[in-house]
Amino acid sequence: MRALGLVASYLIGAIPVGFLVARAAGGFDIRGKGSGNIGATNVLRTLGPVPALLTLLGDVVKGYLAVRVAEVLGPEPAWGAAGALLAVVGNCWPVFLRFRGGKGMATALGAFLALAPKAVLPSAVLDLSLCLARLHGRRARAACRRFRAGLSAGVDRGGGARGPRHPVAPPGKHPTSR
Repeated sequence: MRALGLVASYLIGAIPVGFLVARAAGGFDIRGKGSGNIGATNVLRTLGPVPALLTLLGDVVKGYLAVRVAEVLGPEPAWGAAGALLAVVGNCWPVFLRFRGGKGMATALGAFLALAPKAVLPSAVLDLSLCLARLHGRRARAACRRFRAGLSAGVDRGGGARGPRHPVAPPGKHPTSR
């Protein structure tokens, strides 16, 4: 029974939302246009904002649902985590598209939204506002890159393109250099 639940999480993640939206909106295979990816960014470039938003929301929802399906299997957090992993694996390697899918970013967002909503919502709002601001100049784009790098590193060390504002050791004077 639990194995079937995990398979269901994979199959939910494997639903090719961008492919289906492109078929419905444009009548073509999105993999043959733009970057060749089935994700929301390629749908945006190829079909416009409304189909891209549908793709984004569909991918987020399938990540969320896959985690919720897996959590029905047991109260332990490992089941939800397994559902999240399988949803992203399903998005990246969908059985329905001969194991050639998307990057899994929106599906992972939906999965993390199900697992840790208090952590995801504030960072998603800030990330979205910075990315929208990037349309307004080089400095905003740099801020967006620093913010994303800080999220991936766990902290924002600052400094921009020139590196940290306060280096630990002057150049050539590092304790490990001889």
